[in-house]
Amino acid sequence: MKLTETNYYSLKNQYISNSKIKAYEDNPYLFYMRYVTGEVPHETTPPLILGQAVDTWLTESKESFINKYIKVDRRSRKSDIPWDNQLTPIVYDTISNICTSIENSTIYKDMMKRKFISQQIFQIDKPVGQFPGLCGKPDWYKIEGDTCTIVDLKTSATIDPTKFYYHCLTFNYFKQQSMYRDLILHHNPKIKHFKHFLLVTEKSSKYSNNLALFEIPEEYIKQASIELNNSIKKIKLDKFNKPNLTWDNTTSFVRYR
Repeated sequence: MKLTETNYYSLKNQYISNSKIKAYEDNPYLFYMRYVTGEVPHETTPPLILGQAVDTWLTESKESFINKYIKVDRRSRKSDIPWDNQLTPIVYDTISNICTSIENSTIYKDMMKRKFISQQIFQIDKPVGQFPGLCGKPDWYKIEGDTCTIVDLKTSATIDPTKFYYHCLTFNYFKQQSMYRDLILHHNPKIKHFKHFLLVTEKSSKYSNNLALFEIPEEYIKQASIELNNSIKKIKLDKFNKPNLTWDNTTSFVRYR
């Protein structure tokens, strides 16, 4: 099956992505119900909607954003406009401010000048248990000589380096970059070096946004790759049992400091 913009986010896409791996790690049974049987619908949270809207503007175009998202005084389930495409004025203005700030940044202008490729769908047709393979869509990447630069856009409540580091661990950002590397390398085996970046906008207010560019150390990518492959190995076992808490499942606290 060839993945396209039409089927990528549908239940027909049975390829394993980073977001699906995160869902599996959180709850294998819920992962199966959501992504295999479709019994549990995919839920979109306000932060997810905001992030998707920002992605639409910056990786597609402002026109695509305007055509897709509508400013409404109050969101309604009864509206003909899809729920996820309805934005209240404050959210709409916040997104506009975020995107304008990034578009005016030197880093964004440089990526456009160097013609970074955005939102290309990659897939590897190598079975993972009952699933046909792996997939991913990096926000931007550019191959120059034997070096590939990957940049992913993130919205966050903070750009404080320490706090954002733990945010990255929570949401699998390092694993996501590791998967992008594997996908791009599979199709471009001559690449010898990778550079990984996160372009982050802090959701401070609708009037002003702070930006930060984080380069991910190679050691983080290597560790993420190990953890990613461990999760893929577990998915291959096709065991998606409903969780059951026993005394043997007792969890220890992380060392307090």
